[in-house]
Amino acid sequence: MKLSIGTFNLASKVQLNVPEGSEKSTVMLCQNEYPWFDGTLSQCTRNAALWLKSQNLTIVGVQESIPKYLNEITRIIGSEYDYIGYDSVYFIYKVTELGEGRLLNCSYIKDRPMIMVFFPEIGLLAVNLHAPHDINLKKEIEDSFNRCDVIDFSQVIDRIIITGDFNDGYSDENLKELVLLGRTLKQNGLAPKSCCRDVNYIFRGDYIFDTKECQGFYGTPKSASDQLMSDHHPVVFVEA
Repeated sequence: MKLSIGTFNLASKVQLNVPEGSEKSTVMLCQNEYPWFDGTLSQCTRNAALWLKSQNLTIVGVQESIPKYLNEITRIIGSEYDYIGYDSVYFIYKVTELGEGRLLNCSYIKDRPMIMVFFPEIGLLAVNLHAPHDINLKKEIEDSFNRCDVIDFSQVIDRIIITGDFNDGYSDENLKELVLLGRTLKQNGLAPKSCCRDVNYIFRGDYIFDTKECQGFYGTPKSASDQLMSDHHPVVFVEA
């Protein structure tokens, strides 16, 4: 089946409506534009949920997620969606197309979470991560993957995707490919500059890797870059 895949760092401080750290300027813009906050979702995070609803994606990996807000975010996106994950990385996915996801035992990359979800109905293995800065990214991801509980499913996996905030945009050389279970994953195009608002989006680093090489749109839709949602832009791959 054809997939529409997204990756989106939702920005923890934006969800909490707290102007701190690298997200400070974004949160202040949100507070100026939307001075109300009911304690459920900041309006910028609500904008993100409404934008995701408009995209009708099959699956989206979200990073820096605040678990207590995920139920409302998913409710806004649609009743056909569910979410699965832990810590601050989750998948929001269309159950009506992918079936129920199975969360596998996985490990952290240094101190940052990585999750792995298997969708047996279509043989899809989906990985979502939020990588640390300044590491040997390819080695650390592949080593962490090999520590995950995936071997029992390796023979029935038809396709592997990885979404995430890879945090390598500050390096001279961005990550080009990964090899997992002997299969090569690449991006189906050139990743857009999605990070971050405080530096006027001069860096890449939010990627979607895939074992399936196919045509489609890979980038940040204009409908997203025009909205106030997070300090990251979302990135999508819509298979043609």
